[in-house]
This record gives sequence, C-alpha cells and structure tokens, in this order.
Amino acid sequence: MLVSDHLAHLRRRNLRPSTIYQRQRTLARLGDVDLLWLSTEDLALHLDARDLTPGSRRTEIMHLHGFYEWAVKEGLVDRDPTEGLERPFWHSQGTSGSLVSCQYSTTALPLHLATRLTVHVYCRYAN
Repeated sequence: MLVSDHLAHLRRRNLRPSTIYQRQRTLARLGDVDLLWLSTEDLALHLDARDLTPGSRRTEIMHLHGFYEWAVKEGLVDRDPTEGLERPFWHSQGTSGSLVSCQYSTTALPLHLATRLTVHVYCRYAN
C-alpha cells in the first residue's frame, strides 16, 4: 500500500513511466521490509551488498531519496535516512573539451544568455 501510494503520487506529478518503473524496482529490491523503519545504516548495507557502479549507486540513492522525501512530506517519517548516505560524484560523459565547445556555441546568443549558460555549464561540470 505504501509503495502504491508513492507511485500514484509520481503518476499525479506526471513523471515518466520509466522513472516510475525504476523507482518501483529500487524499492522492491529492498525486500519485504517496513521501508519506514530503515535507517541510514540499513540502506548503506543494502547498497554495499549490491556492488554497484558509482553511477548506479547514485541513481539508487536518488530513487530512495525521492521516496523518503515524499514520506517526510506525508508525515510518515520524521527524517530522510538517505541524507546520511554518501553519494558518489557524478562524472558526465563529456570532458573539459565539451565545456569549450559549449562556450563557443554560445556566440550566437545574446551576451547575457551566453554568460548565464557558460556559468551554469561550468558550475555543473566543474563540481
């Protein structure tokens, strides 16, 4: 019932069916446990046992965080246990070369938009 309610919430928010499906799979992988009683340590052990790539681990944490963020807003839990999980750094497939080509592609834009786009891209990929 709890997971069904959460998935219905995602549908009302008009999330993509693939996102909803992945959220459902992520929650199902936790097994037949009371999701509201899991601690940060429980979630960390679950993730460690799965031997995930950094990108997959980050995605799993994102889906778990989405569920617990909803549960907090609904008053089902006091805090989000994923807040204590260490999220792997996300490396894009691009390199600093992608940033340079992006900067050059902004030349056709008005200066104020080109500056904002360049700063946004730099901040996103530099962190």
